[in-house]
Amino acid sequence: MRQIIMTTKPSRNELEQLDKPALIDLILQLSDRIAQLEERNSTPPTTSNNSSQPPSRDQKPAHRTPRGKAKHGPKFGHPGATRLRVETPDLLVPQRVAHCAACGADLASQPQAVAQRHQLVELPPILAQVIEVQLYGCTCPACGTPNRAPPPTGLEPERCYGARLQSLIAYLKHLQHCSYDRLEHLLHDVFGIAISPGALDTCLHRVGHAAIAGAGAIRNQVATAPVIHGDETGSRIAGGKAWHWVFVTAAAVLHQVCASRGKDVPQTMMDDQRAEVWVCDCWTGQVHAPADTFQLCLAHQVRNLQAVIDTQTDESIWAAQVQALFYTTMRLARPAQRTTLPATVFQAEWADLERQLDVLLAEEIPKGKARSLRQRYRQHRTHLFVCLARTDVATTNNCAERALRPAVIHRKVTNGFRAQWGANAYAALLSITDTARLHGQSPFHAIVALMGPPALPVPST
Repeated sequence: MRQIIMTTKPSRNELEQLDKPALIDLILQLSDRIAQLEERNSTPPTTSNNSSQPPSRDQKPAHRTPRGKAKHGPKFGHPGATRLRVETPDLLVPQRVAHCAACGADLASQPQAVAQRHQLVELPPILAQVIEVQLYGCTCPACGTPNRAPPPTGLEPERCYGARLQSLIAYLKHLQHCSYDRLEHLLHDVFGIAISPGALDTCLHRVGHAAIAGAGAIRNQVATAPVIHGDETGSRIAGGKAWHWVFVTAAAVLHQVCASRGKDVPQTMMDDQRAEVWVCDCWTGQVHAPADTFQLCLAHQVRNLQAVIDTQTDESIWAAQVQALFYTTMRLARPAQRTTLPATVFQAEWADLERQLDVLLAEEIPKGKARSLRQRYRQHRTHLFVCLARTDVATTNNCAERALRPAVIHRKVTNGFRAQWGANAYAALLSITDTARLHGQSPFHAIVALMGPPALPVPST
């Protein structure tokens, strides 16, 4: 029996020339092709709602929302916000009435009260100041030794640019993702500073060395924390693949850029320390971190279960039940729920969640992604409800994912680092600024603190 392989649409005459076995083969081929296409179309597309794919990669709708249909502004119930009035403004501009608007009478001598006031925020003219340091000297008449005055702190001869200027360059380059060309134009247009790319690179090297030296204390602070959130994302060093790691605690944030995505990275970071709880997704490098126990990110699990629900298969019911259980867990672990619910009610709801999960994990699932998820939850059964046992453990790993977003933007803008040293300097600077932001401090001021005393105001001699 000869096999018919149709590469183009056959004509009616070509089909009439085929014998019965050939027509049967052709029909079977078409049936197999139809089955393959139906299976492909039945698989739901991967989105940020059913996977760890970022929302930026979701397919955008081809049509726009008709005018007047979309709701603009904040969501319903969002509290309003307005700019607060400054009680002690820097400048006061009093404006008194000189003449009556109706008859033109002189009102300058009449007593007047403030009828209306408003405030606006403005920038003064910003121009960089050039500071010349003159070190005087003389010869000692007693012993003949030549003497020269020491420079003030912050105005050393090896400095060509002050601490604030160098910090601003690092802030714009690493935190606002400005290129060398944009930095050069911005400094010239806004501050009147003519600076070359080589000088920019020298400033960045100075800030990088100071950041690497200052990040050591943050590493020790993270390694000794009881609860650590860990996550990683892709990076590039000298055109090769690398990984940007982040470790978040309640008091510090540590960034590291490494060539490995394995378990050796958190183990090296922790050294001889061991965390009480490690919050992460199911990546092997994270679940083998040195910790007494783990809390799996329930937001990841909800998205993975949504992918099964979207298939509309028999396993969708099981996935929907487990997803609802995880949603209930996240609601129960909220601080507001813990404070309002009596302890006995909280324990009863927790025990009911444990019982429901055991029943769902005991069900038989023949195949598919639902079976893989069931195996995962069986393996990590003790790592799903740690957030209910401890008030300092979150149900999700969102804080680590948020800490990684600036690194992802920086990678897309710059396409990575030329050398390992640049990656280390960038990670150290993010560690310092993110830790400062965690404590309500200004990231820019945290960079300035690395560079020593500013040159302005000029220190007393």
